[in-house]
Amino acid sequence: MLGKSTATQGLSKQLKAFDLFTIGFGAIIGVGWILVIGDWVNQGGGPLATSLAFLLGAACLYPIARVFGALSVAMPVAGGAFIYTLRAFGRKAAFATGWLLTLAYVMMCPWEVIAIGQLAQTLFPALASFPLYTIGGETVYLPTLVLCLLIAVAIIVINFTGIDKVTKVQKLLVVALLAISVLIVAVAAVLGKPGNLLPLFTETSENPTGSFSIGFLAVLAMAPFFYSGFDTIGQGAEEVAGTANKRRVGALSGLSVISAGIFYGLIIPAVCMVIPWQEMLTLNLPAAEVFSIGLGLNVLKVIVIIGAFCGLLTTLNSFYVAGARLMLSMGREKLIPPAFSQIHPRFHTPTVANACIGVLAIAGSFLGEGLLLPIVNVCSLGYIFAWFAVGISALRIRRMPQISFPYPVSHSLNILAIVLAFAMLLLLIVPGSPGALAWPLEIGIVAVWLVLGALAFFAVNRHQEHLEREDKK
Repeated sequence: MLGKSTATQGLSKQLKAFDLFTIGFGAIIGVGWILVIGDWVNQGGGPLATSLAFLLGAACLYPIARVFGALSVAMPVAGGAFIYTLRAFGRKAAFATGWLLTLAYVMMCPWEVIAIGQLAQTLFPALASFPLYTIGGETVYLPTLVLCLLIAVAIIVINFTGIDKVTKVQKLLVVALLAISVLIVAVAAVLGKPGNLLPLFTETSENPTGSFSIGFLAVLAMAPFFYSGFDTIGQGAEEVAGTANKRRVGALSGLSVISAGIFYGLIIPAVCMVIPWQEMLTLNLPAAEVFSIGLGLNVLKVIVIIGAFCGLLTTLNSFYVAGARLMLSMGREKLIPPAFSQIHPRFHTPTVANACIGVLAIAGSFLGEGLLLPIVNVCSLGYIFAWFAVGISALRIRRMPQISFPYPVSHSLNILAIVLAFAMLLLLIVPGSPGALAWPLEIGIVAVWLVLGALAFFAVNRHQEHLEREDKK
């Protein structure tokens, strides 16, 4: 099943360790830090609870990332969490994991495309002209729509024409993002005022009680979404060059989480130091606008927005790569139509899977900003469910003597990863918890996706059983 279906495919094998790191780190650091950092602090009731929640989020995700890293080199096959669950528990569990993860990966592409328009309109207000329609309470404008479409098409073309094109663009964007983040922290440290961080926690519109614990848990519940992406490294494992050091590749998932934790741990207080943090809660792009409002540095505001564009494109690139390879793997195993397993003979990239995600990315161009937050929470469910499934799968795979672990993880760390993923899952699904999915939109999206998945699973399997019966005649 697994070995036969994956052994003869033609994905290229040219990725190096740093290429994979830029995919993982680039997937994590998107545009949330500039679009919704004000919402983070608002929910946390101040910079203290917010910063600590993000640091703890990194600490909680590190064991999970270590498990992913170990499996990515033990089973270097496109599909990541789907393949690990398939090997451990079979087709039904693997389909459930892959289907929910597909929802997360695929919805990230329109999410990023929507964010393109929001950023572009802030940088170039003239784009907010020629209104077309309103969706989710937000107006879609013609120039913004055209820009989003052009960027979406460019990303699609890059992903179609080879993983080497993707990683070249990815490395350039990640380096630029890191340089800009260093500049942000340095300017805030020199020109910002520590007094702007006070009070460290208090009443806000999203935390009216001023409770540190409630604010902390609310931010912690959504933090996993803003760390999601380390699992995209495993999706590219099949394309790693044969000369790559396996232990180094295995360590990349955990390294990407640690790096993202440092990024968030520095950016949040840095932005809050520039102006009194309560004043930034209502800004459209707080991480950029504080520098023009508080310090009069309009140039730095533009530079920060450019950094946000870099993060947006790296995330779109990474999830495009990961989503296509997940669909490719599910197609190979005939859990979705086998056409998704097709690989371009020249570019060695998934053809049907790339086309499917490309259509959805273009469709995202027509959606409004009002759908940003619901997508965040729905995607979080897909990621966390996959993390939990992989943790349990790793326990069983560790006992399989035919699988070696060039980058091993201890049994205790594996158990810790399962407990942490399960706790995060409860924060999303238990009614009344700070991060629970909202009714009706978020729960409705998940419900519809699960029904579609059940129908797809039975339809594809019935068709497959029919073909097998015909072959036996």
